[in-house]
Amino acid sequence: MISWFRSEDAAASWKSRVGPFTAEAKAGSVRTATRHYGAELKHVYGDSKSSFSFGDIVPATFTMCSLSAYTGIAQGKILRGESFWHGHADGQAGSVFYGGQWVRDEKNLTGTRSWIALCASNQHEYIFLDGVEVPAKFAGGGGNTAIGVNDGPEDEHSDWAVAEVMTWDRVLTRSEMVDVQNYLRAKAKTCQPEQSAQCDTAPCVSLFVGPNRHNVMFRNDDGTATVKTYSGTPISCVCKGHCVGLVGSWRCDDGPFGGHYTISPSYSDDWTPETNRDSLLLCTVARPVWSEKGEVDSKRFALQAGASKELVKDTSFTLTATIRRDAGGGPQTLFSSSHESSIVDKDLRVFVNADSTFTFHFGGQSCQTAPTEKSVASEWQHLAFMYDMEQNETRIYLNALEIKSCAFTSSFSPDDAAKLVLGAYKDSNMWIGAMKESAIYAQTLSTPLIGRLAGDLALPKAMVWFSHEDSWNRKSFVEAVSFCAKRKMKLAHFEDYCTQNSDGVFTVRPRVAPGDQWAAYAGAQENSWVQIGNGASTKSPVEPCKTYEQQFGDKPVWGMDGNAYRYKSFLACKASYGFIPYSADKGQGKCEKGDLIPHDNAAKTESACKMHCVKESSCAFASWSAAEQDGTCSLFSTCDTWTASSSSMTWIKKPLR
Repeated sequence: MISWFRSEDAAASWKSRVGPFTAEAKAGSVRTATRHYGAELKHVYGDSKSSFSFGDIVPATFTMCSLSAYTGIAQGKILRGESFWHGHADGQAGSVFYGGQWVRDEKNLTGTRSWIALCASNQHEYIFLDGVEVPAKFAGGGGNTAIGVNDGPEDEHSDWAVAEVMTWDRVLTRSEMVDVQNYLRAKAKTCQPEQSAQCDTAPCVSLFVGPNRHNVMFRNDDGTATVKTYSGTPISCVCKGHCVGLVGSWRCDDGPFGGHYTISPSYSDDWTPETNRDSLLLCTVARPVWSEKGEVDSKRFALQAGASKELVKDTSFTLTATIRRDAGGGPQTLFSSSHESSIVDKDLRVFVNADSTFTFHFGGQSCQTAPTEKSVASEWQHLAFMYDMEQNETRIYLNALEIKSCAFTSSFSPDDAAKLVLGAYKDSNMWIGAMKESAIYAQTLSTPLIGRLAGDLALPKAMVWFSHEDSWNRKSFVEAVSFCAKRKMKLAHFEDYCTQNSDGVFTVRPRVAPGDQWAAYAGAQENSWVQIGNGASTKSPVEPCKTYEQQFGDKPVWGMDGNAYRYKSFLACKASYGFIPYSADKGQGKCEKGDLIPHDNAAKTESACKMHCVKESSCAFASWSAAEQDGTCSLFSTCDTWTASSSSMTWIKKPLR
């Protein structure tokens, strides 16, 4: 191995774990972050004016693997050299060019801002792109080059992010490439194509050994923890000392190679076996039995997925797609299973009705959503239709929110001649619009996994602010995790505190706190803190949204020992609730009658009103009425009468399980 720039070490001066190389920022502003496009991993990023150099890490014969992404509208090359680029070019993610030979994925990655896991050698007849083998005809060119970002012509520059870069001075075998791909994709939470349902059990933390190994650990109800391994063998772990959630010192026994394993008290990928051999650990994955990632429009419908008996017969299954409906009327079919002489009532049909509601039907059984949960013309929406054979029920998810469940007494048993089709039912009831990211799984999927598949369309969890007046004791990072956990919430991430504009400038939302204030955040290493204060009356103010480590180069001692309480007065937690506008008028109105919940009406904004609703366990509806000064927040457990109003907004609080 020539070089390995590991995500945990990502920085403007990024030292390779292998060899003498250090990647350096050369121009512009290169910063680190811990989250991009739903994946929680440390990486470096910059805009089209920010350049970065990895040095001479590519020899004459090489294999290179990377995890990189576009982040903005400038989409040229990212990892490039002389007569060389790897991963991105001209707006196409998944593009490779070595010494005159070009490989690219034409179908499904153009313009995407998701992480791209890529492994390629300049002497192989294939590459691995996001777990998929793509043919290539490389003839040994492109080697002996330095690798950089935005160090070429200005019209090739990009808004970019890089999380992992690895190079070898040999051609990796197919098996080795698959191992590295699994490692990269698990890091980016896109493992074949996403982490499996069992790996989404919360709370969980990712851990790994070496560039080819990965596993997921989650805590059990009895206080122990379990590591899921590649072979499916569970490793039991016991807390040794003080543990909150997964923060603490865990001892895990009987790994694949025997011996004991110790996990340090950290959220990071810090996994230290007490043996001299790596453990073969990889989170198992949910693989679709059929998928079509690229966008398919009405002109190409109907699209046949295959024989129904081979896909969904007598099994639990999940049908997922991101859809856009371009015209009214109905029914319009998303998925169907039938043949020429099949019986309509027995066939499988998933469709949008004339009133825009959704129906999931098979075997004489139907499940239809309420009038408020429906398709919206010209808008992209993510849908999942799930049949759980063990529970004898179906569930419908819209933008990762479960909107309907129904009891079904029997599984789907199609005839041998039945075909599963997208976009039509028996050459009629055609879908009018577009579909993408379509997939069929012969299993149920967890709600968190559906949320990852939905991506940016997923309904966000509510963020709730707390202060010392809410009993936040202003002590350590571990206490912050515990404070949120006791309220059945999770500690907020950096991106929940700070938003980035098109110029790359971060601002605290909803507003900065007074003075010097540090808030704990999750999604990175333990004891991570971000400045959310405005620096008023402070001798040496710190720029808002700078992390403590960025400012001072190390973790704060007071973040673990609980001292300096006056600097930690505020905290944000993520609640397992989301809010959707009430009524078909996108929330423009208010509850007039219902079971009103008394509260102090201290909310000064719409977001604060929803925070109050989260804190009140009995709250199901939040109404905000605007006024010239401040406004009025009303909380209800029921909403019996709703009245349209241009000066009011009403939301339903929905659980995101």
